[in-house]
Amino acid sequence: MCGCNNICNKYKAVIDRILMAQGMGAYLQGFKRCRICNIFLTDEGIELNKHGNTLCKCCSNRVSAKPRRKDSKERAEKHKKLEDIKRTEEELLRGIING
Repeated sequence: MCGCNNICNKYKAVIDRILMAQGMGAYLQGFKRCRICNIFLTDEGIELNKHGNTLCKCCSNRVSAKPRRKDSKERAEKHKKLEDIKRTEEELLRGIING
């Protein structure tokens, strides 16, 4: 394990504050967090190792893709369920229109 090398600053995520106010935190916006560098990263700042784990390019430690707090986890789960429902409805509508 290594410490932060400050390479991560060029991969720092720009978090949309309007979406944050609507309950879409950084994780729901698709960013991942490095706990060592203490920063949210874009996909360019992440690499996969041979086991399929996502690692920070700066410090080579695993990054988190899901929130840890209970309320944030619940909000993320609710958002995922809503997205699944929307996707199912769209597929049904396409089936009705095309079928």
